[in-house]
Amino acid sequence: LDIRLMQGAQLEFVQSRAFSPAYIAGRGGGKTWAFVTKAMIGALENSGERGCLTLPTFQMIRSIFMPIWNQQFGELRGKCWDYQVIQQSTPGEIAFDIGFTYDLRPATNEQAEKFRGPTYRVIGMDELRNEDQVQCYIALMGTTRQGGQFFVTSTPEARRAWIKKIWTEHISPISGESLPPADYPKFVSRMEDNWHLDPVAKQRLRDMYGTGRYARQELDAEDVALEGAA
Repeated sequence: LDIRLMQGAQLEFVQSRAFSPAYIAGRGGGKTWAFVTKAMIGALENSGERGCLTLPTFQMIRSIFMPIWNQQFGELRGKCWDYQVIQQSTPGEIAFDIGFTYDLRPATNEQAEKFRGPTYRVIGMDELRNEDQVQCYIALMGTTRQGGQFFVTSTPEARRAWIKKIWTEHISPISGESLPPADYPKFVSRMEDNWHLDPVAKQRLRDMYGTGRYARQELDAEDVALEGAA
């Protein structure tokens, strides 16, 4: 595979062997690109196993995940992998010739109970900030096999305090107990770090967002407090 990644946070995230690494990036920071790359590597390293990849909705699987996956690995479709269980133009699985299979699932708290039961070697959640996905994360955590990996990607979101608790403060959002930092590393990338983005497009985003709190969250991938919060 000819996989090209940006030096720095994106590459370090993909190479991480920690239990649950997070790639937290600004708009245009290459989150889904890193997500699909790590997913492919996870599949190729775990023949005969099963994994699960989620986005908040089936529509986002179609419009966000599939275009990037096809761009990266479309030439290998039918040779080393293929979509399966296709309903309304959305696949439910990606099956590999080495015996590995990914389940593709939407992730909202209403779906959390459906994740209980299976056992997965590789799990990935993309666009973690969209919708409320904490119960899905907890449910999927319980399905992870010993020695497996559970990676996530997102832009920060002040309204999803659980993301900051796990990957910045290393505190369980459920129990309030400390979490091992080595299990939950965070790799941060600003919008400007993506050298693939057109400089003019970058400047337009900067001009639109400005330099305030919202810009620091959306472009600089910073954890910011809610308006009015101490």
